[in-house]
Amino acid sequence: MISAIKIAKAELEAELKAAKKADKTAQIAILSAEVQNKIEELEELINNPPEPVLEGEDKVVYAGAWKTYNYKIFKYEYHSNQVFSLMLG
Repeated sequence: MISAIKIAKAELEAELKAAKKADKTAQIAILSAEVQNKIEELEELINNPPEPVLEGEDKVVYAGAWKTYNYKIFKYEYHSNQVFSLMLG
C-alpha cells in the first residue's frame, strides 16, 4: 500500500517536471496545484493509515480479550479497595 502511494507520488512529480519543461504557465500552475494536493493526500495516508476492521473469528477473539481485560481490571480495583478498607478500618 505504502509503496503504491510512493510510486503515485513519484509519477505526479514527474508529470509536474514534464509540464514545467513545456513552459505553459497557466497549465503549470493548475497542474502544480493538483499535484501538491494529491501529494498532501498521499502523505496523509502514509502518516495516518486507516484502522483495520476485524471480521469473523478475529473480531470474536478481540472482543473476548477485551472483556477479560476489563474484568481483571474491575476485580483488581474491587479487591484493592477491600484491602485498603481492612487496613484503614
